[in-house]
Amino acid sequence: MNIDQEIAELRRHMRKTRKMIPARERVLRSRDVCRNLRGLLDSTGEARMDSPILVFAPMKEEIDLWPWIKEGWKRGRKQYFPLTREGTISFYQASSAADLEPGLWGIREPVRRANPYQSGSAVAIVPGLAFDVSGSRIGYGGGYYDRFFLGHRELIRIAVAYSFQLSSDPIPQEDWDQKMDYIVTDEQAIDCGPYRSDSLLKGL
Repeated sequence: MNIDQEIAELRRHMRKTRKMIPARERVLRSRDVCRNLRGLLDSTGEARMDSPILVFAPMKEEIDLWPWIKEGWKRGRKQYFPLTREGTISFYQASSAADLEPGLWGIREPVRRANPYQSGSAVAIVPGLAFDVSGSRIGYGGGYYDRFFLGHRELIRIAVAYSFQLSSDPIPQEDWDQKMDYIVTDEQAIDCGPYRSDSLLKGL
């Protein structure tokens, strides 16, 4: 099995596993992810309201970030949501759910596109299908986030995932895949940096 086949099989497995989560369990796991995300931002000093957030509108099987997103809006935090077009991804500010509408693949996208994130210090909350503790990520196959991060190295990259999506063993990666700085699950928040210093991952 070559690397492309390994990645395709891992995507298939994770998609299938996510779909099997009962609705009530999804709610509880998502609540725990949001709690751990708040804790991580507090501990890293990124919880301040003047620090912009690049976030995403979750699909049905993904972590439900809406309670955390709405909390940010209430507190006046600038939040930017992705718009994907022709192989690229851009982020535009949305101040409420009314600023978002279903777009590509039914994902809610920003309606107003006059105030994009361009550069500067910010936190990016990142979706995906599989991760390992060194920060390696397997997304949905479009490469949008990988290309975006190549041009925005200043961003703090925080992936959110269910605990079963995180592996203590290395996952297959292509040369262009971009690593995460932190991974937040329903069980814990992990600083990926220390796991990159060893030839073998330490495990959890």
